[in-house]
Amino acid sequence: MTAEYKTSKIDLGTPSVNASVDLHLPHNRWPLVLGGEQLVGPAVLFWSIVIVIVLAALGLARTGLTPLRFHHWFLLGIGMSMSTLPACILVVGWLIALDYRKKADSLEKGTFNLVQLGLAILTLLALGALVAAISQGLLGHPDMNIVGNGSSRNLLRWYHDMSDTTLPQAWVLSVPMFWYRLSMLAWALWISFGLIRILKWGWERYTTPTIWYNVPRQKRHWGKSRPETADAPAVSEEDTPD
Repeated sequence: MTAEYKTSKIDLGTPSVNASVDLHLPHNRWPLVLGGEQLVGPAVLFWSIVIVIVLAALGLARTGLTPLRFHHWFLLGIGMSMSTLPACILVVGWLIALDYRKKADSLEKGTFNLVQLGLAILTLLALGALVAAISQGLLGHPDMNIVGNGSSRNLLRWYHDMSDTTLPQAWVLSVPMFWYRLSMLAWALWISFGLIRILKWGWERYTTPTIWYNVPRQKRHWGKSRPETADAPAVSEEDTPD
């Protein structure tokens, strides 16, 4: 299959109805854009997601919540959206939560500890999402969100109700899967080096002013709880005043 592939031109010599064109895309091709002449068929929704990522990256960069700039947010969103979009949202939420961690300094000690515990769990989930995105990018196939008329990543279907003597043609613009693997490898290397700086910034947020408060345990006394207090020192008879 060439980079710009077009289905065969077929002349039936007479008008026809219910024309259907099925294109089985090889596994070693990465579809980018597709379409058809007077055909109802699939669409690549990934490019609409790219627009959303651009707008979100602009907004997040302007907020100053994290040290990431526009190109950082954009590359992060593009790379993770290739594997799974919810994982991308999880990582973004984790970075924003690290910035809001500084507001937990004024909380009570018990509440502060709960925030620290939740942030630690969120960190593990976010790192797991990053590892899964890198693995999916290097070993899996890109999710271009191809939908419409029962189409999928490897099967593209078009339909036309009434045709002239010549059946309508469909086309697809694709590149070898090698270019996807190469781009994801570059993205994985960028994530690996950038993650070191992000984790350093996150650790500073997480440990300021402290990691954990020691909250005194409560003990029961006549059905009520009161904080543990040190036992009063014993007074000897020699220390008792006359």
